[in-house]
Amino acid sequence: MLEGAPTKSTGTSWGNPEILNVLDQLPRTQRRTARQMLRAVAYAPIRREAERQRKQFETWCAGRGYLQAAETLGRS
Repeated sequence: MLEGAPTKSTGTSWGNPEILNVLDQLPRTQRRTARQMLRAVAYAPIRREAERQRKQFETWCAGRGYLQAAETLGRS
């Protein structure tokens, strides 16, 4: 598979149901920021960028003590 191929064609795309599952693990005050970060993962133009965004989200979660949300993202 080409590195520059869109994530949707590589079979790794996920969307609103998965985002909602992760957001359910967060307090309401943090959901707006988390939603923006998760959309960046879901709509990244290439897989490498999606993985970078995903790691950034997991770091953000870990720094705030939301490990369950990071784990939920890992299962998606």
